[in-house]
Amino acid sequence: MPENRHYDIVIVGAGPAGGLAAITAARAGLRTLLVEKHAQIGEPLCCAEAISFCGLTDNIPLDRDWIVADVERCYLESPGKKVIDFRHPDAGFVLSRRRFEQGMASQAQTLGAEVWTETEAVGLREGEDGLFKAIRLLREGHEFEVGFDVLIAADGIESLVARWAGLDTTLSVEHMDSAAQFLLGDVPDLDPSCLEFYFGNEIAPGGYAWVFPKGNGTANVGLAIAPVVAQGRKAMPMLHDFIKRRFNGAYPKPLKRSVGGIPEFC
Repeated sequence: MPENRHYDIVIVGAGPAGGLAAITAARAGLRTLLVEKHAQIGEPLCCAEAISFCGLTDNIPLDRDWIVADVERCYLESPGKKVIDFRHPDAGFVLSRRRFEQGMASQAQTLGAEVWTETEAVGLREGEDGLFKAIRLLREGHEFEVGFDVLIAADGIESLVARWAGLDTTLSVEHMDSAAQFLLGDVPDLDPSCLEFYFGNEIAPGGYAWVFPKGNGTANVGLAIAPVVAQGRKAMPMLHDFIKRRFNGAYPKPLKRSVGGIPEFC
């Protein structure tokens, strides 16, 4: 195991924020370590995978390998069935988040960063001056320590690393939404360039439902609800109802399921 190493910057979490930080640091010539607790960067999926054109290209050069659908149309349906339907040639993209995140990690490696998967952060060590000097990592069943000058906690909205450093990252239940999503195959009546959004408390109380095409007749179809508004209704049964409503009683083939919490930002 790589005992007693020291890095200019250690980044915990190889999602979009961590990957971009690693690219930036490595490009600047800093000795950089990016660690990810999962075996595969970009897994498990925690996203519906759509992004605006500027949201992606303003932050990192576009790699077409990340794109599964080019978005040129957006369809929004209100609770009263009023519709906004517009087109723009550069509205955005639907990504393969797995290829996107793995691609950023690969770019960071090419620039000189070290990338360790299946490596979990388990604690920090504080120096005599009161500053944190090292992070404890668990890899292949062995716990060890690496030093750093700068540490970036990119391990999620309720970051444990930030909490160990003294920051309060706790989110109350009132500030969390409940979400469910299927990757569906053989989806009928699907515009491969259109993002669909549906609003209303009958469909997704306090949130919205979506249909995002992913090519080859597949789509991410999901919804997020606010439990404080949903009054006991659950995300997964509401998603089943939405799918039947959207596809006129048909039920496309489920290929993958994702469920989890989503933080609200007020």
